[in-house]
Amino acid sequence: MNKNLVYNKHCPICNSMEVIDKKKIKSKHSEINLLFHLKYCKKCGHKFLSSFPKKSILIVFTRATQNLYLVMKKMKNYKKKILLIKVFLK
Repeated sequence: MNKNLVYNKHCPICNSMEVIDKKKIKSKHSEINLLFHLKYCKKCGHKFLSSFPKKSILIVFTRATQNLYLVMKKMKNYKKKILLIKVFLK
């Protein structure tokens, strides 16, 4: 289990413990296939991932995204594309 993820034992919508594993995620990224699978709530029908990022990770990601947005807002279009390639294709 990844230390940055929280495993979901119950439905995030209705809080029911009546959840079943629906199927594995089929992503071209093997890391995602290993970390997540799809769950289904028998009570409300909601489908959700088996794990969610911890709140602390979401805060870091949100701040980084906000900072990137502010930088990109000041840049020309061609420079934005180059920055996106550097940041997201590492």
